[in-house]
Amino acid sequence: MYQTLYVVSTHPDKNPRKDRPAWYRSGYRSNYYTLEQVAQVMLEHSWSPIVWKFGKCLEANFIQASGLPIDVDDGLTISDARRILGTRTYIIAPTKSHQRDKKGVTCDRFRIFLPFAAPVTSLHDYKATADVWIRRLQADPAGRSGAHTFMPSNAVEAMQFGQGISVEYPPPRPPVPETHDRHELARRIMSNPARYGGRNRASYIAARCLRDSGRTPELAEAIICSLTDLPRWEIQNCIRSAWRA
Repeated sequence: MYQTLYVVSTHPDKNPRKDRPAWYRSGYRSNYYTLEQVAQVMLEHSWSPIVWKFGKCLEANFIQASGLPIDVDDGLTISDARRILGTRTYIIAPTKSHQRDKKGVTCDRFRIFLPFAAPVTSLHDYKATADVWIRRLQADPAGRSGAHTFMPSNAVEAMQFGQGISVEYPPPRPPVPETHDRHELARRIMSNPARYGGRNRASYIAARCLRDSGRTPELAEAIICSLTDLPRWEIQNCIRSAWRA
């Protein structure tokens, strides 16, 4: 019987991101797996649905992606995510901090492997589609990176074989007049983060506004920190993603 296969990159070290030394970015190996095998990979390896030249985890080395690696850390519940995903193919695996206290917050924390209907070979298309799904699932904006990896999960919560997702683009945003105060726009965004998909997503959008107005990353960090109680390290991740976009 025919089975859909997905290309997934794995690292021989179970935790290659420890202390983030540069040499740990190398050594990723790509192989074809069935959906059930991908679920097992998510439990046993550092993994990514992205393939890189020379097995080196860098955006500049992006070759293709078989799906999106989605990280939900401060937003939807697993049941909400399953409702949004509907009949699409997915694997949901809780993280080690799922339903545990993390900086004073206890909630569902999980990763999603969300396969494409066909491999995506354009980094631009990959990022555009990631932006759409990150907003829908109130996920971490770092997932739009073409060099995103996950460490192993403890268990697989849900798995479904259905439809793969297609390349999508976010709706065009209305132009912002040159005279508009981007600082004030960032303040309005952070005052209602749920409207923008959660605090992480709102921080990312606010950082983009501040970047476009000529603010430095350091100044953007100070401004956003004054507008939210999101941990500083998460704000710094959002800012790094905004400046790479």
